[in-house]
Amino acid sequence: MKFIKKTLIYFFFSINIFICKNNESKVFIRSVSFIGNNNITKNEIFYITRQRPPSLFTPRPEFDPRLLRLDVLTLKNFYFSKGFLDIALDESYTIEEISEKKYVDIVYNINEGNQYYLSKVDIKGNFSVSDEKIKRLLNLRTELPYNPVGLNNNLFLIENEYHEIGKLFPSISIQDIIKDSVSVSIVIKEGTDIYINDTNINRIGNIDTAIVMRELLYNHGDLYSKSKIDKTAKHLREIGIFSTANLIPTKVANSDSLVDIVIELRRYKQREWNSSGGLDPISFAEGTPPLPAISAIIEWKNRALFNTPKQFSMKILAGIPVEKVDFVAPRLRYDAILTSNWIFGIRFPTKLIGYFEKFIIYDKNDYRGSIDRYGANLAQ
Repeated sequence: MKFIKKTLIYFFFSINIFICKNNESKVFIRSVSFIGNNNITKNEIFYITRQRPPSLFTPRPEFDPRLLRLDVLTLKNFYFSKGFLDIALDESYTIEEISEKKYVDIVYNINEGNQYYLSKVDIKGNFSVSDEKIKRLLNLRTELPYNPVGLNNNLFLIENEYHEIGKLFPSISIQDIIKDSVSVSIVIKEGTDIYINDTNINRIGNIDTAIVMRELLYNHGDLYSKSKIDKTAKHLREIGIFSTANLIPTKVANSDSLVDIVIELRRYKQREWNSSGGLDPISFAEGTPPLPAISAIIEWKNRALFNTPKQFSMKILAGIPVEKVDFVAPRLRYDAILTSNWIFGIRFPTKLIGYFEKFIIYDKNDYRGSIDRYGANLAQ
């Protein structure tokens, strides 16, 4: 017994030494101040930065020089988005030790410079997408502060517009001319219309390729359409066999207007056991709110029954209510679930659930029989 006490004392003593040494190496933020932020408030800055001073509802944060450098870049981009293109920002900090604890004071010196407004937008080469739509997608509005950050971030929206109408390889160059205000020049080379040639499938395993081909929303010779490609990828993931489905257009040799679609698939594990348990809320009757219960769930799943896209699973649930509630008895339920996205050659996602459940009745810890229920549910 004495040996156990000595061991516990030594253990807690070692933990205390470790915690003290760990705290000695930490530096905590005491204050963060700004000089020269005439147009941006402290609250706006603290909303986007990571190194913040302590507040009434948050503990004193730990100082990290790497996060401070990231905050400087974030703050510069924020100023750029507000039209302050000449922003100059320097950060510094001092560390002070008080009562064996280290505290840091952070200071930002900001020279905001001029705020530039957008005065003109000139767009050339856009025959298929209107000027107004391009300006709206890029959020280019004259007489408002120029936002080069948002312009670059939204450039993919223009590319998506062209991909939707078969212009798969557009070239978009943007130049901004900064004087007293900013004028933006956008030059677009739309390229030729792109048509789909063949479809190649990778990593399908022992699944019939017809299962993949019937999910395609495009045909050989169709004009390329981004929405159809994206929706096809979504349908392939919904089968339940593939965890990822990527459709990649690749140029056909000796052709400027044809692409092959390469479908890269990654399969889920076909058969697996899942189990969970503990103190969880479960429902003891259809439509009733869940109650705290000691529960256990065991499930066996086959994601490709007989190498088809049909999924079959069997699940057992057992639950014992923790609280004594009238008309609530321990529950045991068996489920057999069959899921398929296609019925008689028609894409019609369907789930069929057959179940059997038993409610065990006790009266003052004496077994008084059980109530059995069984049936089936069909969901589409």
